[in-house]
Amino acid sequence: MKKWQTLSSKKVYSSPYLTVYEHDVIRPNNVRAPYYSIERRNFSVVIPLNDKKETYLVSQYRYPTSRYSWEFPMGSVVNKTPLEMAQQELGEETGITAKEWREIGSFYIANSISNQKVSVFVAQSLSLGKPHPEENELLEVQKISIKKVDMMIAQGKILDGPTICAFHLLEVYLNKSSNL
Repeated sequence: MKKWQTLSSKKVYSSPYLTVYEHDVIRPNNVRAPYYSIERRNFSVVIPLNDKKETYLVSQYRYPTSRYSWEFPMGSVVNKTPLEMAQQELGEETGITAKEWREIGSFYIANSISNQKVSVFVAQSLSLGKPHPEENELLEVQKISIKKVDMMIAQGKILDGPTICAFHLLEVYLNKSSNL
């Protein structure tokens, strides 16, 4: 398949959280047109999993949707690897540390407009501690069974895309693990 050709790119907006670019491109059908993309930092999602197949969700207010959202711990940290981001975010948001870490997959958050990549980790052999969230984060942490997470997704109680994608990767991972 023929690739797109980029003639030029320019930054049209920038903030600490995102940058918007306007590209002058020639598409595979030889049509020249503008194309816009958003650049954001990659981030990691962590699924803390204990021996009873329970996990921990974090609830926090999400301004764009005007609602509280149940999510797996996640976030981005400048100059850290995906694993280091996952470890730091798990500790900050839940107070949990883990001895065992496994990356179970990754995905692009919205590849039609952004190259932002999400790495998903399962954290096991957990030790509980006290959360230390960033000062702008007001979080509630809840221990919950994997089965209940599945129900919450099916009932529309969990609507966060990265959490839903990460949960699917967890199901694939657990299915593979049980077949070994």
